[in-house]
Amino acid sequence: VMIALQRVGCFLAGCCWGDLSAHPDLFALAVSYPPGSLPYNYQVFIGLLPAGAGSSLPVYPVQLYELILVLGAALALGRMPAGSSAPGAVALWCTIAYALIRTGTEFLRGDVVTSWMSLTSVQWQCLLIMALAIVFLATLSFQRSPGPGT
Repeated sequence: VMIALQRVGCFLAGCCWGDLSAHPDLFALAVSYPPGSLPYNYQVFIGLLPAGAGSSLPVYPVQLYELILVLGAALALGRMPAGSSAPGAVALWCTIAYALIRTGTEFLRGDVVTSWMSLTSVQWQCLLIMALAIVFLATLSFQRSPGPGT
């Protein structure tokens, strides 16, 4: 839930903005930021926008997408029955869920640069974190499973 609150702040501050929206008029899937905001300044800097324009070009509200996905994951993971998993398993599932969400939303970000094989450094970090969490989950499951003859 704290990540969701952080994304509200990011949206209001204009940081972590999305890429230019391909469909700015479709279901309001885009927002424009005022002069002086980070997206506005970036678009002026790279020549997409003339200095003195009234607002930025429409961008995806990636911060809000992430907010919705994180809250959905929190609701889903909060419904896991108590005691149904090994200690720490829910935290590992939360880690995997957020890493998946962040990996996906990074594709829509307008303020990032790819680093290797068309992925950002954050995406590579998320993939590593997911892999480690899966290994830890498998270890927990193996330790929790009853042995033969028990």
